[in-house]
Amino acid sequence: MEFIDRLYNKKTLIILGIIILILVILVLINQKAKPALTKIGQVLTGTEATEQATTTASTTEVVSISDFVEVSDKKARVPEPNEKLSEEQKKEIAVPTVAIPAAQDSTASFRSFNISAENDKFIPERIFVNLGDTVNIKFTAVDKDYDMIFEGYNTRQKAVKGETKVLEFQANMRGDFTFYCQQCGGINSSTKGILTVLK
Repeated sequence: MEFIDRLYNKKTLIILGIIILILVILVLINQKAKPALTKIGQVLTGTEATEQATTTASTTEVVSISDFVEVSDKKARVPEPNEKLSEEQKKEIAVPTVAIPAAQDSTASFRSFNISAENDKFIPERIFVNLGDTVNIKFTAVDKDYDMIFEGYNTRQKAVKGETKVLEFQANMRGDFTFYCQQCGGINSSTKGILTVLK
């Protein structure tokens, strides 16, 4: 009986030792992972955010649609107000005039864009936002009367020649959504564009 008690105590000590060893290893792994996770989740504010945005913009020399659209394993991104685009690219990709975080720890932002309608075209014709963003569009009818309808968002605004109107909605559905001018021929006309809502 005494032998069995000693054997039982040895097994208990060995199991207890293994559990302690596993706990120590987990604590060490957690300590090493914390700085990396903190850096990933860190919110940049003030000067840091401006410096990082400036650095990012200055290192990006050539920007194309593929930088914003998801292509296989490449992560899509939303343009920021300081995005450097050529005049041709500005006709295609809408750069927000303002992008303000909705809250301190939120990934959603308030993004404001200027879109004009001229010669039966929307300029720019592609808008990229993140899911949850509040989309604010200042829509100007340049050479005649236009309307702007966002398919899927039940949002419509009409502007007479020379007038600027505002559309605002929350991007609460992911995907591509066509916007078009109904009085110019509808969704099959050349007066249309695409709103892309990224996750």
